[in-house]
Amino acid sequence: MWAALCESSMYEQIDHIYLIRGHTFLPNDRDFALIEKYKRKQEVLLPTDYVRIIEDTRTTQPFKVEVMQSIDMMDFKSLGDQNVKAQMKSVDGEKVKMREVMWFSYGASQDYQLAESGEMEWVTVPHGQQVWCRFTHNTMEPWKKMNFLKRGKAAGGVPTRKHTGPVALKEAKYRDLVAIGRKGLVPEEVKEYYESLPHDGARALQNTNPDDSSDDEYDYADE
Repeated sequence: MWAALCESSMYEQIDHIYLIRGHTFLPNDRDFALIEKYKRKQEVLLPTDYVRIIEDTRTTQPFKVEVMQSIDMMDFKSLGDQNVKAQMKSVDGEKVKMREVMWFSYGASQDYQLAESGEMEWVTVPHGQQVWCRFTHNTMEPWKKMNFLKRGKAAGGVPTRKHTGPVALKEAKYRDLVAIGRKGLVPEEVKEYYESLPHDGARALQNTNPDDSSDDEYDYADE
């Protein structure tokens, strides 16, 4: 996706740098902490409860929630599988372990090179459909350069929709939710919502028994 954005000239350069777990802090981390703290005092029975909780977390500069539907999700994975090599190697033939990469650079990169003056200096090097990577955050580490596209393929393309409608629940999950409603542990409107959810297995509802053993692992009555 990043390569496609650079190829479209929307961006000249994109650097995707992975943070070090436990050693970094972003402004949104504080936002997540506020939401989590507020959520602990709220009852969550429906997905819409999460929307309300996020919107109500702050009274000043409240968070805005953009509710997405299943059809809004695009299938970038399939597009990548069509165009991108499964195993990456550098242009020198060295195998690159993607899970060890800390820094991907697309479109162009800053490289420390010998200038015409005979001195080393930083220059911006366009590298088209190559991806350059590093295994640390050290700017002095030499780039590994990869041709990541399959032969005859180009970066870009239009992804298809991941889903054409609501995603169906697995039958076991659906049975659990319906059992909660039938035991009277949630309000009637919540029960009706659970029963209306799309699910695998047309007979899941009629086969659900409040005393079914599949619910034994949840001690709802004692909560």
